[in-house]
Amino acid sequence: MHALQFRSLRSSLAVAVAAAGLAAPAAVAGIPQDLRSPDTRDVAAGRTSYEPAKPLQDLRSPDTVDAAAGRTAPNVLVVKVPEPVPATGIDWAGVGIGAGGLLGLTLVSFGGTMLVAHRKRRVSAAV
Repeated sequence: MHALQFRSLRSSLAVAVAAAGLAAPAAVAGIPQDLRSPDTRDVAAGRTSYEPAKPLQDLRSPDTVDAAAGRTAPNVLVVKVPEPVPATGIDWAGVGIGAGGLLGLTLVSFGGTMLVAHRKRRVSAAV
């Protein structure tokens, strides 16, 4: 058996063991499960279908609930906000931030290029 086949077999076996460990049923772990249907559990607990376990949920929309309670919409005052005056000229702070970001990006790219070029020279010199 070649080393590559052995490594592949070992990896496959490790994945299979991990999957089997994760797929262990709860009964093996010692956790009891109630596999009965919810209706059967309710009858066993002494509840009938006419006695809900939880209070009923009100499925009406909030507007319908308010109208049924006699509440009405409040008076609304609409206020118009004047549009801001557009700024004229150049925002030099924004220009400086953009130029600084571009300079930083350029330096990082140049440094990465030099690092890769230097590594290639060192590898070719060792061979």
